[in-house]
Amino acid sequence: MKKVFLFAVVLLCTGAVMAQNEAQTVILQNGDNVQVFNGIDAFKNAYNAATDGNTITLSEGTFNSPVNINKNVNIYGVGFEDIEAEGIRHSQINGDMNFYTGDDATSLQNIRIEGVYITGNLQIWQTTNMVVAKCSFGSFYVGGNNLQAVTIRQSWIRGHVYGSAVVMGLDFQNCYIQGKNNYSNADAMLLFNHCIIRTGADYANNKAIYTNCVFGDYYHANINTGSTVKHCICQFGQNAENINEGNWYNVNLNDVFTDGYPDYSASKTFTLADPTTYVGTDGTEVGINGGDFPWNKIPNTPVIKNLKVQVDGAKLNVTYDAQVR
Repeated sequence: MKKVFLFAVVLLCTGAVMAQNEAQTVILQNGDNVQVFNGIDAFKNAYNAATDGNTITLSEGTFNSPVNINKNVNIYGVGFEDIEAEGIRHSQINGDMNFYTGDDATSLQNIRIEGVYITGNLQIWQTTNMVVAKCSFGSFYVGGNNLQAVTIRQSWIRGHVYGSAVVMGLDFQNCYIQGKNNYSNADAMLLFNHCIIRTGADYANNKAIYTNCVFGDYYHANINTGSTVKHCICQFGQNAENINEGNWYNVNLNDVFTDGYPDYSASKTFTLADPTTYVGTDGTEVGINGGDFPWNKIPNTPVIKNLKVQVDGAKLNVTYDAQVR
């Protein structure tokens, strides 16, 4: 679907604005003001030009990370994996992304990140009402002491969940977590709902709540004493020191999923062979295909292709193909 927009803008012109159809494109939107950046540093340049409340949209392709984020900006990409059938490549950010104000008395507010593959780690220090959706990153680290209502949803975490901060309401929903819950603060509140936790919950000192999850790996399955485990499929036996309810223990995970053992693969759907047997606390199937946010890696935002930018006096002509998904 071809879209043509005519924006009345205040232009901070760079050579990047004039580029046509470059592989890496970033759009910075501030109300009716739009700026376009191109090249591998387009994300960094857009972030440097952004102010609180702006939205940064990444095309497919690879971008260098600004690394430290201390502005209230929303960040959207086209997805964290290629979709070959649609000819769409993912949006990749090289390096870590650190959400850090530098002041425990000040937090970043109402930030959303969606549809990006981060080659490094995602680290947050001071944030409130933050949502990370349909992303992939290395480990997830939490520091600082001013964090509330942080949600990680429908994401592939390739490393561990760890940190030592006092955080209230750190909520993982329908995520695939390759590593372990290594969180070390007993006063932190971590919630895991409808997740696959591939290598267990080893070394966690916090009392987490696990509902409707799938645990793998016998050797890294020491869920911390006092944690709550409800309606979870476990490859290991029961820990009597947990609050346990309606769990399935010593389950052979090779038999649970239609596509075999739940190692991560882009082609796997993690579909339960018998979802009527493994029913969660909310009446939906256990694992990442149940709950309020069933596993879906495709962002809700349209894919922007064939972007063309032309400056005409005080107006900016932006023409592109919008592929709705």
